[in-house]
Amino acid sequence: MRELKNRLEMLEEAVAHLSKRTGSGARLALLLLDNLAEVLMYDRARLLFAQDGRSEGVIPRRYPESVRKKVLRNFPDKVEFCVRNTHDLAEDQGKILTSGHTLRNEAYHKGIVREAIIQQVARAYLEVVCGMLSRLAGAVIMIPWGENVGEYFKRYGVEASMTELPKALERVGQKFRESCPNLPEELARSLSVDLVGRIEQLLCGLETLTDASHERVAAEEILKELQFNPAFHEKHTFPRTDEGFRMFVETRKREYALYTPPVSLATVDEWNRRAIQIREITAPGEALARYLRLEDEMAELEEAVGEAVYEFDEWVNMQVHDRGL
Repeated sequence: MRELKNRLEMLEEAVAHLSKRTGSGARLALLLLDNLAEVLMYDRARLLFAQDGRSEGVIPRRYPESVRKKVLRNFPDKVEFCVRNTHDLAEDQGKILTSGHTLRNEAYHKGIVREAIIQQVARAYLEVVCGMLSRLAGAVIMIPWGENVGEYFKRYGVEASMTELPKALERVGQKFRESCPNLPEELARSLSVDLVGRIEQLLCGLETLTDASHERVAAEEILKELQFNPAFHEKHTFPRTDEGFRMFVETRKREYALYTPPVSLATVDEWNRRAIQIREITAPGEALARYLRLEDEMAELEEAVGEAVYEFDEWVNMQVHDRGL
């Protein structure tokens, strides 16, 4: 009974944090929900692996040791196992867990709270975990005889008995879902709006760095410079001499003329088109997966443009300060 209480209390705390409707509350809810999802999947896999070993020597084990280790150690492998092997999760639900876990790691290890999307992501995650509660916890957790299951479930306004535990857990999950409803269209819209806004900010940054009278051409050149410079400096080192400087100028000129940047303004326009399309996706897991894929493609250039704009602003501030303006 202690294990079941622990899992329900984690879910209860997650809903309480999510109900605050704050970025910090949603972040804490996501951390709890992600932990609960992993524990439920771990319990499920551990039970199946134990059952799989009972007939060892008579019937070959279905799950080899290499599979067991990966599933019990790694979050993505647990999700894959529950989608492909046990079918406890639908494919889109697996995508929600995998994407949510990525955002959870970002929030936990880097302290990043995505105010624009964190509420909707946590609600989608809650929807999946509430469904997992009856399918996984009800099948795995054994309640010792003598435990007053019905009395404990009264706190959630649910009638329960030892013989109907999965149904009771399903009703508890439904109550939690109703307290923080998940709206897939709202998630898709927030993901789309976030990416479109960031692409607009990227283009504004490029505009800041360009000559306004030759905006389109200059922007392409700046994009090329931003991508060429890191690759060039990583590839070459030159001696700090006059001859070394001459070699640097000649080599850079030659390689720059031949360089084709992987990202152009046409690429950015394509990113914007894909970002807008996310709004139309009805499956929340697919919307999240596409969001993260597109964000990953944008990340390096976003950072490069941001750093260049920051350096430009610092240079402007120094000029203003030197002139006493």
